[in-house]
Amino acid sequence: MIVKTRELSGRHLDYAVAKSLGYEIAYFDRKTSPIYINVDKNHFFVAFNPSKNGEQCDEFIKRYQIKFRKTKAGSFCAASGLFDKGIGKGATHLEAACRLIVSIIQGNEIDIPDGLVRKI
Repeated sequence: MIVKTRELSGRHLDYAVAKSLGYEIAYFDRKTSPIYINVDKNHFFVAFNPSKNGEQCDEFIKRYQIKFRKTKAGSFCAASGLFDKGIGKGATHLEAACRLIVSIIQGNEIDIPDGLVRKI
């Protein structure tokens, strides 16, 4: 299904970030399970949820020189010091950063697999 980047959240946002960064992705059919990515050629999979995990998100916050601003409404805006295009908005700074990465690399829309069903 085609989803606007600004509407991505949860597992769909995590999937979009992983796809944007070029990770090999494994899906699981449980709606509450995280996205898993292959981090090496030995098929070592790790849970990937940068929209909620600051440690994972911090890597590309630094790489893309992302800066944040808190709005009067309490949400966050993210912008990259490396790219002129795109602003990510979200309820948290992690969500805003993830949306920014997806918008920089994929654009305003991304194709998300229906249900994120098991692939491996």
